[in-house]
Amino acid sequence: MSGSLFTPRVYQEQPQQPRPQERTETPDRIGATVLNLIQYIVVGFLFIVPVFFVPGLPASLGFDKVLITAIGSFFIVVLLGLTALRYSRVSTVLPLSLGAFWLFVAVAFISGLLSGDIQDSLRGSVFESQTAGFFAVMALMMTIPLVLQRNKNMALKTIMAFGASAMLLVLYTLVRVFLESGSLALKSFGNVTTSPVGSFNDMAIFSGLTVILGLITLLQLPLKKAYQIATTVLIL
Repeated sequence: MSGSLFTPRVYQEQPQQPRPQERTETPDRIGATVLNLIQYIVVGFLFIVPVFFVPGLPASLGFDKVLITAIGSFFIVVLLGLTALRYSRVSTVLPLSLGAFWLFVAVAFISGLLSGDIQDSLRGSVFESQTAGFFAVMALMMTIPLVLQRNKNMALKTIMAFGASAMLLVLYTLVRVFLESGSLALKSFGNVTTSPVGSFNDMAIFSGLTVILGLITLLQLPLKKAYQIATTVLIL
């Protein structure tokens, strides 16, 4: 009905108000590229850490792993901080267990500062496993995989990279045990029961972690047939 002066106001067509233009944020290609690079660094990082060692220095195996973990984690955190500056808003999900462990790290540092020997409590001689500094490195290692959120493909690649690293360690250990080959000592592991993860006790703990991770992967992730077979073989 066309509007006129004689048409009642209730029946007159109301002029259409212009709709406010919706603000659309242009995707930050540089930020997305850097974030993708960080995710690939995390994938490679979780592959390197289990097999990393310095040839000729078997006594410093634990310190070598703590050192590379601390440097790699710090480098990833710095890149994440610089990437976050490119966005107006950043959201993440912090698991309750991870928050509880960071609280435990804070308590450990407070306890170390109040102890009689602060140096031994915070870092020891070479960041031993019962020091507050070692707990902080563990917390960093547990935190950096959060960068893989909302990217199932990269999370799957990370699990596969860790599985490949575990497979190399298992094969190396089995070859040395059954063949007793001294040529695989790599100038660091004179004893057959030692490997890049430490003694047989350390290898047992690492194997238990690998089995648990493999079972969770089989039950929770949609894997291709080849990945399912590889994960099953690794568990066995």
